[in-house]
Amino acid sequence: MAAFSAMRSSKLCHLTPNQAGKLLTRLKSQGKLIKHGDKRGSYYTVAENEPV
Repeated sequence: MAAFSAMRSSKLCHLTPNQAGKLLTRLKSQGKLIKHGDKRGSYYTVAENEPV
């Protein structure tokens, strides 16, 4: 399963780090992503119930 950080997401999606963080937080609250860790070392994976 692929894992990604807010910084990687911002580069891939051509967003600012702040915009990417807000997007990832929204996807997490919708149950589409799972956040692992806290602060700078955190990363996200796709939730089990979501198609890849």
